[in-house]
Amino acid sequence: MKIVKVEIKDGKVNFDFNGFPGRTCENEENAIRALYGIMGVETNVKHSDNKSEAETNGVAEREKVGL
Repeated sequence: MKIVKVEIKDGKVNFDFNGFPGRTCENEENAIRALYGIMGVETNVKHSDNKSEAETNGVAEREKVGL
């Protein structure tokens, strides 16, 4: 099952993508960031941790910070 957790704390946005094969989480991230942009929220990537499937057993994680 694909799960996206979004945490907004102290003006920072953290995305955690679980269950996305390969780099497919990037498509979801781009869609979320585009939606935020439509709402007038600017996001900047401060840190990205995109682990390979071998490291995470099929769990891709990307962390985005900055509103």
